[in-house]
Parts: sequence; C-alpha cells; structure tokens
Amino acid sequence: MVNEFRFGINIIGDKLHNVPPATNTQVGINLPTANGDPNIYRFTFGAFAFGPFPQEPQRALTDSFVWLDTLSWTHGAHQFRLGGEIDRTTIRRNLPVADNGLLFFANGVTAFGSDFQSFLAGAPFFGEAGGGVGNHDYRIPARAWFAQNDYRVRKDLTLNLGIRTEFLGAPFDELCHLGNTDATLGRTTGQPFVYPRCANKFNLGLTTATKERGALNNNYATVWEPRIGICVRRARTAHNFVARRLWDLQRARGLGGGG
Repeated sequence: MVNEFRFGINIIGDKLHNVPPATNTQVGINLPTANGDPNIYRFTFGAFAFGPFPQEPQRALTDSFVWLDTLSWTHGAHQFRLGGEIDRTTIRRNLPVADNGLLFFANGVTAFGSDFQSFLAGAPFFGEAGGGVGNHDYRIPARAWFAQNDYRVRKDLTLNLGIRTEFLGAPFDELCHLGNTDATLGRTTGQPFVYPRCANKFNLGLTTATKERGALNNNYATVWEPRIGICVRRARTAHNFVARRLWDLQRARGLGGGG
C-alpha cells in the first residue's frame, strides 16, 4: 500500500499606486465619483498629459492552493487507487475604474482651436468618470475525488475502470461586492439584476438579493466523470506491441462553477 501526497502554493501580487503631490481636497477639487481616491483629474492633450498616474490606481494579490492525496493498493490482479483533491483560489483586488476622472483635449475639435486653448476655456473634447466599489475579495473553490481499478484480466489484457466526481464552486466575493443578471427577470420586470443574499446587509432595499453567495442559484456544480480503458499487449519476436483505448467524460470549467 502506497500513499502519495502533494500540495502546491502559487502567489502573485502587483501594486500600481500613484502618490499625489497634491490631493484633490488640498487644491479645492470636489470629485463626485472619487470614492476616497485622493487624486486630481487626469488631463490628456494631443502631445502631453498631466495629473496623476495615467492608469487607474490598482492592486491585486492572488494565491492558489492545491492539495492532492492518492492511496494505492495492489491485491492480486487488481490495483486500486482512491484519491481526492482540494483547490482554492483567492483574488484580492482593488480596481477603481475612472474614480478620479479623465478629460481629453484635442486640436481642431472645438471652437477654441488648439487643445490647450480648449483646456483654458474648460471645454474638453470628452471625459469619463466612474464610481462605486472597486475592491473585491474573490474565492474560487473546487473539490474532487476519484476511484479506479486497474484489473489485469490476463497477462496481455488490462481493464481500467474508474469514476471521478468534481464539485466546481461558483466564484464569490467575501465582501459581497458582486451581482448577476437574470434574462427572464429582465423580460418580465424590466430589471434583470440579481444579488446574493449577503447584499441585504447594505440596507439598499434590494428585492432581488435572493441568490446564493455567487449570485447564482447554487454554490456548486457536481460533475460525474466515468472512465473505461483497455490495454492489450502482444508479444512479438523483436518488439512488444501495446494498444490502449480510453473512454472518459470530462468537463471544462467556465466562468462560474454554479448554475
């Protein structure tokens, strides 16, 4: 009897933050979408720009953990294997898209001629800004187990019989900063947005905060994956001939594990 244990950890992080020499409060700018962002507006011209870091300040920390354990036992013509796997991925990120605003000035597109004249007149070509919560603490769980029997029927014939079951978890946010859409609800009420039940803690009067933690109807999707294989060996005078054939059912994970 042999027990094989494996585990792995992978951690990736990045941080792109601007340190403003002067905050919007210090220079008297009131940004309605700032949501705590201290940066002033970003001003972009045809040949130059000024203001804070040109991209949105952002940070992310991702760690993935995998644990696998397989127990093998050989008894007579049978080799039994039984094992399990646990995966967990965590994504902590903050991406406040356009919280500090972005204004574009261009030559020849306004009545003021040059891009800088348009800036002095307060007439941008166009601008954009966003608001809301940009921080998330995502979890993506998954579990699986399998059992397999490699049965040596004869010296030249082996059957591989097994079953694997995967429990694919729907991604969810520990901070409950997520939602989803329901096309049927949109057609009947004109409002397609749905939320997990945890969103009720924000006291926003959400009548559609009735879903599970991943804003879906269930937390896990269960996938059965049977497998049948055959291995035939034929001894030749100079070479050994081996033929293998395997039939199994597999499922690839999409954006969400639940349904």
